Amino acid sequence: MFFLRHPSAQHLEQAHANLQIAPLSYERTAWIAPEGFWFDEFECVLGRGQAVFEAAKVAVRDWKMFPKQMVEVWPLRAPIETGTIGAILFRAGPLWTANFCRIVDVIDDEHEQRRRFGFVYCTLPHHVEQGQEQFLVEWDRTTDEVRYSIRAVSRPAHWLIWLGYPYARWQQSRFRELSGRAMQAAVQP
Repeated sequence: MFFLRHPSAQHLEQAHANLQIAPLSYERTAWIAPEGFWFDEFECVLGRGQAVFEAAKVAVRDWKMFPKQMVEVWPLRAPIETGTIGAILFRAGPLWTANFCRIVDVIDDEHEQRRRFGFVYCTLPHHVEQGQEQFLVEWDRTTDEVRYSIRAVSRPAHWLIWLGYPYARWQQSRFRELSGRAMQAAVQP
């Protein structure tokens, strides 16, 4: 969804209501990009130990991995639950986009040597891209290291994004880097 100014809360609420039963525009798949899609992956170290892992979980629950200098999350602090629908608001020059996604999987598991927390969402109709994205924090108990990662499979879903695809790819890369920095800042005491 494109806008010439920041979308109003009323418009976002109406779109949110309309998308409650909408089908996904991309069905979740294994992390192999189908033909015509890009696979992107990013990973960074957040620190060490259980306290860092717990802080990282809180940061993910509060959507702090979305860099404020680049995007807005609506609704703010939407619950990390399967079925939750949220929008990522992005501004490029005079245009704003509201990109709605639905959480399709929540990862919250513990094994002898690791703990993980995160989620996967897939795009909904009217998103400027088509695909899925995963945000994950993992504590490796054997090394005590806590890592944050993003995985994404995507392609443009709108002709304007195809037209400006090099710019879109640059923004995606920039997002991943800034997201890692936002998570590193979020876990600092």
